[in-house]
Amino acid sequence: MKKKNKSIGQAVAVGSALAGAALGAAAVILSDKKNQEKIKKTIDEISHDAVKMGKNIKRKADEFTKNTTKNQKQTVKKVVKKAAAKKSTPPTKK
Repeated sequence: MKKKNKSIGQAVAVGSALAGAALGAAAVILSDKKNQEKIKKTIDEISHDAVKMGKNIKRKADEFTKNTTKNQKQTVKKVVKKAAAKKSTPPTKK
């Protein structure tokens, strides 16, 4: 469960970084040359960090897949099928 929460946290961080980059791009248009360079540098750093986080998430997902046993994978498939079946059945009338 901790791995899932950490991955969600990283996804939120990536989203925040992208939102910051968008705001930074708007600020570039409205600021002077010296500030434009600072903002560009910050955007580059944020983008680099976002790429590193994405690679880290992919690596952890690959490790999870590699370390998961066949029985665990079958159990996950059964749980997913049950959840899908529950969602697809219409509600019963009383």
